[in-house]
Amino acid sequence: MRAIIRANVTILLLLACRAPEPEIPPPARGDALYFALVDRFADGRPDAPGAVDRADPQAWHGGDLPGLVAKVPWLAEQGYGALWISPVTRARTEPIGEWGAYHGYWLYDPAEVEPRFGTTADLKALSDALHAQGMRLYLDVVVNHVGYDSPLVAAHPDWFHHGGDIEDWGDPDQVVGRDVHGLPDLAQENPEVEQWLVDAGLHWVTEVAPDGFRVDAVRHVPPGFLARYGDALKAKAGPGFQILGEVFDGNPARLRERAISDRLDSVFDFPLMYGMKESAICAEADYQRLAANLFTARHMPDRPDGPLAPLVTLLDNHDVPRIAAVCRGPGPALAFLYGVQGTPSVTWGTEALANGAHEPENRADMPWDGELVLADALRQLNAIRARWPALREGGQAIAEMSPQRIRVVRWTADETVWVVHQAEAAPLEVEAAEGWVLTKTALEPWDGGPFAGTLLVRLAKAEPFDASPRETTVTVGPVELSEGEAIRVVGSAPEVGTWSAKDAVPVEDGAARFRMPGGTASAVKMVVVGANGERWSQAADVTVLAGGTVAIGWQ
Repeated sequence: MRAIIRANVTILLLLACRAPEPEIPPPARGDALYFALVDRFADGRPDAPGAVDRADPQAWHGGDLPGLVAKVPWLAEQGYGALWISPVTRARTEPIGEWGAYHGYWLYDPAEVEPRFGTTADLKALSDALHAQGMRLYLDVVVNHVGYDSPLVAAHPDWFHHGGDIEDWGDPDQVVGRDVHGLPDLAQENPEVEQWLVDAGLHWVTEVAPDGFRVDAVRHVPPGFLARYGDALKAKAGPGFQILGEVFDGNPARLRERAISDRLDSVFDFPLMYGMKESAICAEADYQRLAANLFTARHMPDRPDGPLAPLVTLLDNHDVPRIAAVCRGPGPALAFLYGVQGTPSVTWGTEALANGAHEPENRADMPWDGELVLADALRQLNAIRARWPALREGGQAIAEMSPQRIRVVRWTADETVWVVHQAEAAPLEVEAAEGWVLTKTALEPWDGGPFAGTLLVRLAKAEPFDASPRETTVTVGPVELSEGEAIRVVGSAPEVGTWSAKDAVPVEDGAARFRMPGGTASAVKMVVVGANGERWSQAADVTVLAGGTVAIGWQ
């Protein structure tokens, strides 16, 4: 016999436990990563150098390292496990046309702190304050380029590529060897350049003792450089030092390529970000793309020295529209993000519903004097991540999917958690075996609840998901073929080629058949291959669950 528990969508969570949780749990250290753009977070030096104009969204606003140090207790109280900060190394400070320089990515000297942000002693104080709270520090480093008009270009012209701006963003040679929007592109293949960048990294390892680097613009750096760079840093900092790569790409196969070539410890899960924004969690759509993109981690390689660290998942950052600008409710998306596989990252201002859709509005100041309406809710999520191992390290499978509902299962040997989202405003039904105790949190009285539509359900006993391989079938519609051409089914999962036509599944008797692990999903479409190359279907991708059958057409 099984019991059905019905909950109105205004309820945040159902927790299976022996006793009700307190309304706001005490601080607990989760694993989530908090990102702060230094100039826009907190001002700790009223007499800082340089002009400040907070009314101008492209000007400097006065945020600095002492301001961050002062906010470490708040970050710790919120339960974050780590802080990632934007670059604080010496950089261009003057705008270029309409574009401001406050962000720190227009590098001048990678081994010196930009005076507008503070001093090396301030950066060390931030590191010490975080470590005292049991938190980690990730520094943002720029290794691809230097800032406009950097004196380094005149001093060392042989340190740069001089091919002009990228014109064809699909050309890998241009993407790596040309300038990104005019920023002088460093030639990392020059041993002097490599040593200059490595020496700068070792300087911060020695002086500040960060726990890792977030590396900007990885796809524009020659493959292999970051492997040598990371090895040199870890020889000094120890094997626990992490290189988090920003491979800004929605294709998990390309994330895998860079993770392998550069031996990255982790990458940011942009495929999942796009999938969440384009699914029923945020938009008037179904869950198909989300389901297919829940498994980016399946594409990641095993490292010789151990598994890849969990992918860093995100809903937004300083380069894309903020989640509140594109999602009909950021709360449900946050709850879902915290429930699925990966290490969640939260961008400053999310707790205040930052809603900038474009630069520089998406880089607005942290409104400390305003209402941080989601701060308590994020604290709750961090506490749940801290107490539920299945959310941090468990397996993941899709147990149920329809146009209006998705249920993801996370499990370890000792516990199971369901992550449920329902698009329509109707009661949510959750089945549990008889004898399990499910209690609602005291968050129910919140007016509407910030996470309405998403449930996290912890089962009082483990129920591991059967992830054994299951035969999956994709039937194809008619398409006109020339002599020597053949139809294949290609898709996002490794079993269907990871969007590579040469590795796609042949079609026999009108269908492609392959086996995928239970609970996984893949986007699929048709491709025709022949002596003259490839022809791809222009029809929308269709998602198939392992063990299921779907039909796809050419148009």
